[in-house]
Amino acid sequence: MKHPLFPLLPLAVVTGQLLAQNQTDEAPAGMAQLEPVIVTGSTLRRDEAESSPAVVVLDRRAIERSGARTVNGVLGRLPQNTLGLNENVSNGLSFSPGAAGASLRGLGVTSTLVLLNGRRVAPFAFAAGGTDTFVDLNSIPLSAVERIEVLKEGASAIYGSEAIAGVINIILRSDYTGFETETYYGNTTRRDAGEFRQSFISGLDSGPLHLFLTGNYYHRNPLAAVDRSFSASADQRRRGGFDFRSEFANPGTILVGDDEFAVPRGSDGRPTQSDFLPGRLGEEKPYRNRDETNDAIELIAETERWGGLLTFRYEITPHLEVFGEASYQAVKSKTRVNPSPVDSEADEVVVPASNPFNPFGEEVGFLWRSVETGPRRNTVELDAYRYLVGLRVHDLPRHWTSEAAFLYSESNAVDHATHGFLSTAKIQAALDDPDPATALNVFGDGQDINDRETLRGLVIRPRTDGLAYLYSVDVKASGELFDLPAGPVRLGLGAEYREEFHRQRFSVAPGAVASYGSADSEGGRDVRSLFFEARFPLAGPGFELPLVRALDFTIAERFDHYSDFGQSTKPKLGLEWKPCEGLLLRGAYSEGFRAPSLPQLFSGVISGFTTVKDPLTGLNQQVAVRGGSNPDLQPELSYSYFLGGTIAPPFAPGLSVTLDFFHLEQRNLIGLPTAQEVVDGGPGRVERGENGRILRVHAPYANFGNAVIEGWDLELDYRIETRFGAFRLASSMAYISTFRQALVPGEPLEDRRDRFGFPEFKMVNSLFFSRGGFEAGITVNYVDSYGDDETNKSGQERDVGSWTTVDLQLSYAWPAASLDNPGRRAQSRWRWLDDAKLTVGCLNAGDSEPPFLNVPEGYDPQTADAAGRFLYASFRKKFW
Repeated sequence: MKHPLFPLLPLAVVTGQLLAQNQTDEAPAGMAQLEPVIVTGSTLRRDEAESSPAVVVLDRRAIERSGARTVNGVLGRLPQNTLGLNENVSNGLSFSPGAAGASLRGLGVTSTLVLLNGRRVAPFAFAAGGTDTFVDLNSIPLSAVERIEVLKEGASAIYGSEAIAGVINIILRSDYTGFETETYYGNTTRRDAGEFRQSFISGLDSGPLHLFLTGNYYHRNPLAAVDRSFSASADQRRRGGFDFRSEFANPGTILVGDDEFAVPRGSDGRPTQSDFLPGRLGEEKPYRNRDETNDAIELIAETERWGGLLTFRYEITPHLEVFGEASYQAVKSKTRVNPSPVDSEADEVVVPASNPFNPFGEEVGFLWRSVETGPRRNTVELDAYRYLVGLRVHDLPRHWTSEAAFLYSESNAVDHATHGFLSTAKIQAALDDPDPATALNVFGDGQDINDRETLRGLVIRPRTDGLAYLYSVDVKASGELFDLPAGPVRLGLGAEYREEFHRQRFSVAPGAVASYGSADSEGGRDVRSLFFEARFPLAGPGFELPLVRALDFTIAERFDHYSDFGQSTKPKLGLEWKPCEGLLLRGAYSEGFRAPSLPQLFSGVISGFTTVKDPLTGLNQQVAVRGGSNPDLQPELSYSYFLGGTIAPPFAPGLSVTLDFFHLEQRNLIGLPTAQEVVDGGPGRVERGENGRILRVHAPYANFGNAVIEGWDLELDYRIETRFGAFRLASSMAYISTFRQALVPGEPLEDRRDRFGFPEFKMVNSLFFSRGGFEAGITVNYVDSYGDDETNKSGQERDVGSWTTVDLQLSYAWPAASLDNPGRRAQSRWRWLDDAKLTVGCLNAGDSEPPFLNVPEGYDPQTADAAGRFLYASFRKKFW
């Protein structure tokens, strides 16, 4: 496959080589030697945070240069992050509205472990799809983030469950002195989807006491589907797709035995039998009456967030300190979708013969949308808490450090259905009413058909409460054991006890609300863990061999005992070889596991609604989907190996290139087949009505199938100092060469590479120039084309096109008064700009529309953005 941006790479490298001819001998800014730290994926300290090629570090400067507005926005650009959950995906009637989660390697949010300062975070209170637990990235304010470390390989031997595809460790800011504020505003150039952010940070360093405090506020306006041409209508036939307008319409469709009759348009609610029209038309027999569902939906929901973070450290003695964190984040999201649909079969309501508006003289069914009650609206309110307190002993002989900590993390959410939801019991009661003044009439068109008091009586306001929390106690230590000729043997070990709990409660029983899924879930478990990691230097300074400047062997293992399914022991082996200066090669083998989520083990019936294509009729229709938990589920298992290396040639200071290959095999997958897979003959059961129309699809969870995924990562970083200024060229790419999966036991692996929602190639290239306080940069983002699961109107397979966007950024930082002439600056009218920074930028400068995907919204929110060209500006000021 030819990638249109590949020709840019040789050009960028040649440009960097020409610039390098003028570079000075000074080290680029930010390249000073770092203190030994523990890097994500290890319990042992390293000499440099960047010495592990398996870890991508997105520091504060890289985050600012990205122009991203949220943590999810930063990670969304990461080429290794595919099929993640974002707010555009989890919008409307989602099981987890307003939330966002990461998915490394496209393996789903359940296979990526997200940490905060190296420790776990309680999952979002509402599980994705009703059962998949994940950490909500929107509960972490971007202003509080110091850097993000992304481990691109499995690490269950270090962290336990979920670290199959990798680990994302979000490091919060802590060491800061002074007071600083930042104001941010951005908006699209077409329709209002404005975003405003205000934050402050403050730090105190007074003798043994170190304090850090930050607060944040964020607000984003909604973006309606009708404000973008590609999503203005669910009828995508104009773009070569299907007509996704819903059969739940107003005027509706009446079901009489095996026949369908369309309520005539313009009907006053009192048609005679002769006024009705055939309910279906054409060869594909689409329903005559269809609803433009995109009229009321929003592609981007309105969101408001605020909160704060406090960290402290108090040095009791030179070797003993107490530390802690306390954070709170409130998130409020408002979503809107089209008015409530009613399916008389799925919702178990009928129009009796006694209904005063029923002209058929017998009981009839119907497909109808209650436009008179208005769009459905939800408000989701999330409160996220996290508290940590610990004791650390450091600077002991042989560099030993140990600590013990207690952590409590909670996600507490309420989903208020505020408008437009209808009670099925009240619908049936109104249909049974023989009084024409108050009975429900489903035979009309539009507004002013039904009595207003009758409509008000149908409305119900269901509420969903979700709670997820965890608390843990851990003890860990690391240091040197003894010396080998090549250096000291390092050991890290620890123990952890953790309790997890998840509960989701609906205020209504399943089926009580029309087209509304509900399933209570409650369960908990405890986990006991022991782990160790040892690093053996086989060659190194003072003990070098030919072509072996350094050789280190690492072994790690973790034992976990779960109260629900039993125990798991997972090892990891690693080897790092430095054959010469500037070249580091590495290999690793690891095993991993993912414990079943608590909702997958303990929830009741999971209900929802989706659109499927019925193979018997060829029609697209909305169906009820019912799944269920399984207390006998076993963990998913993984086996992986990684090979790679980093070259930083001495003849090109500032240049670093990392190439990695990975192979990952998953077994015993926990799966819930999609409704379409069940309808097409996969595992599960299809329930049909008397007329053959699909009523429900049953798809319970189980351990089945396996998958194999392979791919390559390439990271290029070139930092250059010239007499004109400093340049930095950065390129990050991820290519999936193999993705095979079998969702049915015993069946061969099916090639899913380059298929729906899974582009095989993603890339981000950036070039920034800085001189003094001025900086300018350009970033090119590329997502490769991939196959659309849906065929075109002619039944031929089609591709979702590639998507390229260009981002621009300019900034200027004024120096602090102490770095200039304080006396002269004090007399300047611009002295208020001392130690300030102004940044302006444009995301998607070419206003590139997302490529067409054959879905109602017309694009894929997992790989593209609907906003379009977005202009932004931020002003940051440090006061002391």
